[in-house]
Amino acid sequence: MTEEDVLAVISRDDRRMAILKAVAALGLDDWWIGAGFVRNAVWDDLYHTESTPLNDVDVAYFKPLGSYGMPEDAQIGRIVADEPNAVWDEETRFARELGTQMPDLEFEVKNQARMHLSKARLAPREPYASAADAIADWVETATCIGVRLDDAGNLALLACYGLSDLASGIIRPTKPAYAERARERAQAKGWLSRWPQLKFERA
Repeated sequence: MTEEDVLAVISRDDRRMAILKAVAALGLDDWWIGAGFVRNAVWDDLYHTESTPLNDVDVAYFKPLGSYGMPEDAQIGRIVADEPNAVWDEETRFARELGTQMPDLEFEVKNQARMHLSKARLAPREPYASAADAIADWVETATCIGVRLDDAGNLALLACYGLSDLASGIIRPTKPAYAERARERAQAKGWLSRWPQLKFERA
């Protein structure tokens, strides 16, 4: 499976293309739609199953925290405490704007510049440097794939770990610490029931 093959699957899906155009219209500089938006579409195509319902859409973008005008020492405290702040307000505004256009979908719009703070509650980690850097830290390799429209309106693909696992139906955690979480997600989301050809592999 090539990059062109994956983009062809997305381009044939009118619903997904409409979503991509709506997100592109937000004017974000560094954004991708990832997770099941790409993974499920490809596995449906590979295994000739009916289209998996697209209930939620994960939009990952990156905007430096300093650009919000908050004092540097206030940024971390406010965001970790989940207090109202410019970051939350922006994410909420984008999600509502998209939800108004497509009310049957749930949009998760997250600035990845702050997502390391959520994970830091479990284990300290360095801030992400970009949306792609954050996506590479998602649970499974086949989930760490995103798509977007570039400035010219052309489809672009991000595959943090390549396309081999996606094309081979492999559920592989991106790191050993995510192994149990990967199995839990696969069970909760019914992946093996929908695509029994899938198999687990170690990180």
